[in-house]
Amino acid sequence: MDESFNIEEQGQQPPIRMVDTQAYISMLCDLVDQGKEVVLTITGSSMSPFLIHQRDAVMLGRISTPPKKGDIVLYNRVDGSFVVHRVRKVSGEGYYMIGDGQMETEGPLPRERLHAIVTKVRRKGEWLGSDSLKWRFFASVWLWGIPLRRIFVRLWQMIERIKS
Repeated sequence: MDESFNIEEQGQQPPIRMVDTQAYISMLCDLVDQGKEVVLTITGSSMSPFLIHQRDAVMLGRISTPPKKGDIVLYNRVDGSFVVHRVRKVSGEGYYMIGDGQMETEGPLPRERLHAIVTKVRRKGEWLGSDSLKWRFFASVWLWGIPLRRIFVRLWQMIERIKS
């Protein structure tokens, strides 16, 4: 077994290595194209509150059927950056994407810019599939409530301040 897996099983963190993000994501995309599943740790806050920066991770797999509303995908923007966001809408023009912590929709994106689909998420240390209640909530109710997100986010922030 790989040493990093043994370290994790012992409750320790594997050593951190710094690599070029673009090169790393490109390598992950190559592995996904070969039919392998790969784990990517979430960075940034665009998928909050479902996925939290450096706490949570996603399992990326090959896109075998066209992504649908509510799916989470890895795609690249025109500037070359890679992003993990949720499909808000699919139309003849392409895919419209939004992060769970965002108010603005991005798109349309052509299918060629979508590189992988999220098959599972590791949230708070627990692996969840698309059949989990938390996943289904964010894929349906949270998407439906986009116009109300500003209110939800403000309430969430108030609750967090009260808790701390």
